[in-house]
Amino acid sequence: MKFCNFKNYSEYSIEFGINKIKDLISLNLKENNKFVSIADRNNISGSIELFSNNIKPIIGVEILLKDKSLGEGYITLIVKDKNGYNNLCILLNKAWNNLLKLNSIFISKEDLLNFKKGLFIISGGEYSFGRGIFFDNEISTLKKKINKLSPIGNNLFIEIQRFNKKSIEESEKLIYLSYISNVPVVATHPTLFLKKKDFFICKSKYCIENKIYYKNFNNEISDNQYFYSNSKIAKIFKDIPISIENTILLAKKCNFIFDKKKKFIKFYKKKNFEKKIFLIAKKKKLDKIYLKRLRYELSVIKKKNFSNFFLIVADLIEWAKKKKIGVGPGRGSSSGSLISFLLNITEVDPIKHNLIFERFLNIENNNFPDFDIDFCPKERYKVIKYLRSKYNSVYNIVTFGRYGTKLSIRDSGRILGYNFISINKIANLFIDKKSISENLKKNNLLAKKIERFSNILKIANALEGKIKNLSIHAGGVIISDSDNLLPIFNFKKNLTTTTQFDKYNIENMGFLKFDILGLKTLSIINKIKEFINEDISFKNLNFNDKSVFSLINEADTIGVFQLESYGIRKAIKKIKVDNFQDLVAVIALFRPGPIKLIDEYKKRKFSKKVFYFNDKIKNILEETYGLAIYQEQIIKIIKECTNYNLGEAENIRRSLSKKFNLKNQFLKNIKCEYKSKKNLIFSIVKRFSKYSFNKSHAVSYAYITFCMAFLKKYFFIEFIICSINCSINDEKKIFNFYKDLKKKNIILYPPDINKSDLYLEKKDKLFFPFLAIKGGSEKVSLLIIKERLKRKYDDFYDFFHRIDRKIVTKSFMKSLIYSGCFDLTNPNKNDLISFINNSSLDNKIMNQRRFFPQKKTTNKLFIKNLYKSIGFFIENPLNKFNKEIYRFCKTIGKKYIYGAVTNIKKTSNGYFYILNNFEKFFSRLKVLFLDKIIVFKEQFYSDEIFLIKIKNEKFKFKKILE
Repeated sequence: MKFCNFKNYSEYSIEFGINKIKDLISLNLKENNKFVSIADRNNISGSIELFSNNIKPIIGVEILLKDKSLGEGYITLIVKDKNGYNNLCILLNKAWNNLLKLNSIFISKEDLLNFKKGLFIISGGEYSFGRGIFFDNEISTLKKKINKLSPIGNNLFIEIQRFNKKSIEESEKLIYLSYISNVPVVATHPTLFLKKKDFFICKSKYCIENKIYYKNFNNEISDNQYFYSNSKIAKIFKDIPISIENTILLAKKCNFIFDKKKKFIKFYKKKNFEKKIFLIAKKKKLDKIYLKRLRYELSVIKKKNFSNFFLIVADLIEWAKKKKIGVGPGRGSSSGSLISFLLNITEVDPIKHNLIFERFLNIENNNFPDFDIDFCPKERYKVIKYLRSKYNSVYNIVTFGRYGTKLSIRDSGRILGYNFISINKIANLFIDKKSISENLKKNNLLAKKIERFSNILKIANALEGKIKNLSIHAGGVIISDSDNLLPIFNFKKNLTTTTQFDKYNIENMGFLKFDILGLKTLSIINKIKEFINEDISFKNLNFNDKSVFSLINEADTIGVFQLESYGIRKAIKKIKVDNFQDLVAVIALFRPGPIKLIDEYKKRKFSKKVFYFNDKIKNILEETYGLAIYQEQIIKIIKECTNYNLGEAENIRRSLSKKFNLKNQFLKNIKCEYKSKKNLIFSIVKRFSKYSFNKSHAVSYAYITFCMAFLKKYFFIEFIICSINCSINDEKKIFNFYKDLKKKNIILYPPDINKSDLYLEKKDKLFFPFLAIKGGSEKVSLLIIKERLKRKYDDFYDFFHRIDRKIVTKSFMKSLIYSGCFDLTNPNKNDLISFINNSSLDNKIMNQRRFFPQKKTTNKLFIKNLYKSIGFFIENPLNKFNKEIYRFCKTIGKKYIYGAVTNIKKTSNGYFYILNNFEKFFSRLKVLFLDKIIVFKEQFYSDEIFLIKIKNEKFKFKKILE
């Protein structure tokens, strides 16, 4: 007997379901079922995945119904048709809006009766987490409840379940209720996992989500809630076969299919778009080349019906610029559009940089234009707020976080009762980008180490890749014409509304998406502009400024967008960035795939011996010395050598980059003049399709890179100050900027309680800011400064007496002391710490400073805690021993590494020492000692300090004694 189960729960139920939808479909196909349904709790996120060509999908959802007379319980809503889907979206959106008001997700009886059209309502089945609305001791009471739902009419069904003793007993009562109330009965089976052996993982996930120990699990889930075959269902419900037949009758009436046509937004008229473009063209007095490109782009945009999308984005950027919110010059392929440039969506002239429109919008396929826009991160919320104020239905996009290797190990260990430190040690032995099984296969030592933790790994291995939680996509936003087209989630913490479908499914459904992204570099540029009071735009920069390229070629690029890492600075020194096209090339080349082409690029650039087939190919590849670095070059080569147009050439390039075998198709379309070299051309195109980069994106980001290099060159102090202030919690970056200041002989003074500010300020002297001290906050720092404005602090005791100690904590006071904030008035750090630690101090004792005599603080305390409070050393503590180091190196030789031993690990080869020489704190020197050497530990400051001689794999030590 055929069966359609309306109570399948997928992994999108988060708390309890673990079923992968594709696996659920496969099992139904094996049973020769013609229908498959899911009913996840409070969402239909997985419903789009149901749509397979081989089986009819049915969308359902389980949701809480609350009513004063009915009580409360879960019901299941099944989508019958388009009206039903729209009403389901309305009901789900009402339920999630209830979350913001009453901290629960539910619908009312009135909601249900108002929006019942196109929906089947099923209730009655017992479920482990909540009982249906029909359960009561008296049949008469149940019948009254049925009558109150009678307006639902023929769309109401009573479900019966028989997977445990309790549900079997209750099914008898529900069958009788169906008989006396004349409401049809349907059989369902709550399927949380697919195979009986998977019960343990479903149980584990439930424990993790509900924060209970595995041993305390109280049968909230039954081990019988696995996928039942049709024969088993027939056997269980053999006394009432009509309940199975009704599932098929109901399923046949469900005929909803998602409309995947493009949802065009109709906020502007098409004629307005054309008028605006040609008016701009007239003002700018565009020449023939530009006008030809403009007409072509306009024809494609009109044909694809994207006029409104361009106008919405243009309006958004125009508004942001008026509000002086930093906007990037472009990002991704959108910079290849001349119309985007004319509308000021981008600031990159595509004609000038040989960018092509087809990489952005292709007449040959159904892809949407991909508008990714960078804004100042702190101002990004204003941009989304503006969109919501102007358009009715604006949503963020949901993402589903999944269990990675380390997270699955930590969560599994936690429910099994292991302490956090132990679990963390185990988790940190694994590489997160590889699965647990891959980690164990490639590391035999690891497998031996964790043999006794097989219980953790069993659960963790099964959890890997499953959905863990909901979160908000970093920048994805959609605008819809109607609230009824999409179901939503509401995130209570930040009051953000997202779609229930992720970005891939949103695009599949035909909705236009664009990314409103945050780029910190734009905040830095904006802050520098405010400092220097000059309007520097990406358009008016002199991209031929030799001084700027000189700074880049010296690799003086700390803080310069895209050029900060050690690897790219090394590449710059190889390539020698002489002009803007070299800058674009280095940004495109410095990525995992094409990085190996850097040496070849350098060789070709300086030898200038490059072979080209003809002048047409030379024109395409000359800017990159014969290497096809950019996707746009590949597209142009395909168009030049074959009978494909640019749109078709882009499709070929995409297919080749995805390793599709198109050789025969490609060679058939080769033009006659290239027949003799057809195999060579195909091999070049295929090879570089893997490595090539989007030139539109590289050029756009090169604009930002050049702008930052320009600002560093001509406004160095402002550049450093703004860069530090925008990285105030990143001690590594602050340390790098501090080193930049030292190179210019500009002093960054330690923090001072009377001179430091919230952020680094441009004054005669630069003082380390309060917010960069560990434990600091804006609230605390502002309080300190506000009190200081009344009268400067005499010393620490004056500070302690005047400050609100409910806000300024003891731990932050200690950080202020260790960092040197009171060194000018109270150099004795030990006494100040003792003073703070005495919790019994009253006001009288606080003012009797004679009880705390001034003594010199020890170096040991200073070194240890200064590092903790700031994260690096403004003055190298080893400078004090320069003479001793010099004498030692002079007498024995200069090949020495010196520093503090911060860690010693024993390995099979000997001892592994990690040293910190303070100057290079963030690139700690790691030295492997092949000989087993015993080190006699003597404390020096907070660590041991050694000079280590490296010669023939043998190492000599000399301790620098205090």
